[in-house]
Amino acid sequence: MNRQRGRRAVLWTIGSLVVVVGIVVGGWLLWPNLGFDSAQQATSAPTQRAPSIPRPTAPSPTPSATVTPLSDSGLSLVVDSDGSLWRSTDGACAEGISPKLERSPDAGATWIDVTPTSPDLREIIALNGAGAIQLEAVVLVGGDCRLAGIGTYTDGRFWQSDDRVLTDSTFIARGAVDVSMAGEQVAVPCEGAFDPVASADTLTVICPLGGLQAWVSGAWVTLTTSRVVSAAAAGPGRVVAIASATCEGVLISGFRNVARPTSGAQARCADGMDPSRVAVAVAAAGDQIYVWDGTRFRSVAIPSA
Repeated sequence: MNRQRGRRAVLWTIGSLVVVVGIVVGGWLLWPNLGFDSAQQATSAPTQRAPSIPRPTAPSPTPSATVTPLSDSGLSLVVDSDGSLWRSTDGACAEGISPKLERSPDAGATWIDVTPTSPDLREIIALNGAGAIQLEAVVLVGGDCRLAGIGTYTDGRFWQSDDRVLTDSTFIARGAVDVSMAGEQVAVPCEGAFDPVASADTLTVICPLGGLQAWVSGAWVTLTTSRVVSAAAAGPGRVVAIASATCEGVLISGFRNVARPTSGAQARCADGMDPSRVAVAVAAAGDQIYVWDGTRFRSVAIPSA
């Protein structure tokens, strides 16, 4: 994704997983054949948090099950303009959980620890690989967990403070009731909204009990009520990872255009990625989809049409 990542992924309790049978309501699979078996068959394939007070502009879906926060630390995964991958275990400043940031120059074959030592990094809120510099990060620094922006031009060897990052990035700050998008504020559509993604003049967030929500023409609309655990930009569309009892991993699906979603496509099963962990992060670039669950990293080629 440009994954302004996905903080505090909140999952259904095991007995309450929504059964997704390969149809994502209101969505269209971005690529008809990802090389996965269909979700119906559920067979094998060859990654923002911040609790919020609801201030929706459209009615939020009625909760039908309980949710359980699994951890105070989420995952982020993005691709920069040069094709390098960046992933983070985001940490939690208030709880004393340290973050970790890594870079891969070879599509995930190797990872280099590039966690900044200065400024005093305590938590990663969002990563942005499509900003004015190589990688931008919205972070919390210092013992007072102060919001700040940092960036690197040097593959993560050196970092500099740059508060312009705060106006370039899309994120939900801890305790916020708004999504910050390019310096503007949009009220979140639900409590606990996470993983805000902005691209091509579109904005989406994930609701713990309401699936994927999109900000369209000044109001929030539901793209899918499936149990989305991560989303990433793909032009005007989105790649999404969905937790489902029909797949021993995550279902990978998406939308060609968030503003004009079509309907009725199959989702595909990416097995071995564990949505019961802290989070699952996804990113898309060129002909690849990348998936990470904090332990396993997968790269999936998107076949040409």
